[in-house]
Amino acid sequence: MISKFGDLTISGLVTKIGIYLFAMPWLVIGLQHFIYAPFVQTLVPSLIPFKLFWVLLTGTAMIGAGLSLVLNLQMKMATRLLSTMLLIFIMLVHLPILTSSSSALINWIRATQDIGLMATALMLTGRKNIVNAGIIIFGFALAVQGFQHFLNPSFITACIPVYFPSPKLLNAIVAVLLIITGLCIITGRSRFLAAVLLAGLILILSLLNYLPLIISNVSYGQHWTGLFLDVGLAGGACISGGLAIKPTQTFPFEILKVNG
Repeated sequence: MISKFGDLTISGLVTKIGIYLFAMPWLVIGLQHFIYAPFVQTLVPSLIPFKLFWVLLTGTAMIGAGLSLVLNLQMKMATRLLSTMLLIFIMLVHLPILTSSSSALINWIRATQDIGLMATALMLTGRKNIVNAGIIIFGFALAVQGFQHFLNPSFITACIPVYFPSPKLLNAIVAVLLIITGLCIITGRSRFLAAVLLAGLILILSLLNYLPLIISNVSYGQHWTGLFLDVGLAGGACISGGLAIKPTQTFPFEILKVNG
């Protein structure tokens, strides 16, 4: 028997939470494109003219996508456009950086985060083959992040706040959990349980890591960005878990119509 919360099944509840979590980074990061426009312009490839225009247009598109997710307005269209925008961003921004000889681990982490977010958008497009591809890509991105923890433990442990006990052990545990849950999402084995555990792990660690940093320096935008990228990935984990229980073309859109 599938548990219910009011009119929502447990899969519907988890997916609804996931959609709202996934909406948050686009509202926040979209707003940052306006607040920190001069800095964001430096991320635009040199071959693209009118950098400020593209920064503001991208910010507007992100905010629009976030509102579409929250309000359930043209969500399929919004997520198709969002996934396309993220793919372009990965190809034009991340790929040149990753192929350079001086690429640092943080660049790989940011790239896999954006791949995971793109995969989450694919899960919400409403097309079965694309949804399935999104689930697999999402699991792959999280598993790759887990392997990165093993390949560069000194970098990861240096980023762990001092109040965390046994940073090396914590890094290893997180790495193993990311790899296992990522593989479960890819293969479909215990996907719902793995996805929910993954979402909880990402949210807890991200809040413990970023909240003290944000409190100490509220105006530093990169801490906000890091926090909400992780929140978006936690949303992706919830969505992939909900799809594991009820993988239909109309789900998860139908659950947003429950209770208004």
